[in-house]
Amino acid sequence: MTVELNQSPADLFEKYQAENVGISYTGLIYNLDVGYGTTNLYNPDKNRFIELSPNFNNRDFTISTPRSTFDVTNGIGTVSIAFTGTGYNTGAYNNYVGAIPFAKNTIGATIPGIGTDSPSKLTVEMWLKINALEGVVNASSYNESGGMLFSFSVYDVWTGDNTINGTLGFNAFDATTVGITKEKVQSLMLQGNWHHYVFVMTPFVSNDEIYVKNKIYIDSYDQGSLVNNRGVGYGNSNNRNFANGFFTLNGVDFLGNYKLEMDVGLVRIYNRELTSEEVTQNYN
Repeated sequence: MTVELNQSPADLFEKYQAENVGISYTGLIYNLDVGYGTTNLYNPDKNRFIELSPNFNNRDFTISTPRSTFDVTNGIGTVSIAFTGTGYNTGAYNNYVGAIPFAKNTIGATIPGIGTDSPSKLTVEMWLKINALEGVVNASSYNESGGMLFSFSVYDVWTGDNTINGTLGFNAFDATTVGITKEKVQSLMLQGNWHHYVFVMTPFVSNDEIYVKNKIYIDSYDQGSLVNNRGVGYGNSNNRNFANGFFTLNGVDFLGNYKLEMDVGLVRIYNRELTSEEVTQNYN
């Protein structure tokens, strides 16, 4: 895919679809891609995501300054933006939205067409490498807390606090992770390696239903029924909502809280649940 600078969003999306025919586009509402291949890049500095979805005319996201070096991964041929989770940018803004100092390496987006409880499902798909599951403690983060891969306000995917650190699952401001255990995280070798993640999220799902209505796929494999890593009845279904589409990648806010050391190459968001066949198709 040869992409030149300053092409229109419509042209970029058309070319992306033409060369990525195996991807499911139905319900795709957000498609942040840092680069396709190691030679035909969207921009020569490799320092920003490009939004490649049917919502290209409604792009509304903020990108803070990435670090100056980037990794070219041999596994999937993607130039990745690395999120260090440290430091702040208080200088001049470059394509920023807002007037507050953003924690470095955070992306915030107001995704068009998502209400607090609509649609009935969202699917978040990512290619990323988690370098440290423990997270980076900044600002008002709790000591020894884990980090959040992404967040819809308080509805997020978290690696746990100091007592359940190293897990991976859904959190709704309830101090637990409903997902996979630390032992499974270790057996899948998630830390330090590139993997394909798919998270299916249901709004206002009950404490009983979340174990089967939410799903986690890793490298196209459904991880099965989820578990409560706290082991007790934490949970508040009212906190499980999509925050009118406000999405933060790497952390819960712009203040440096709950960040992970991770590299990100791709983030897609669908306004529906992907089938297992579609997950495999996208992974391949």
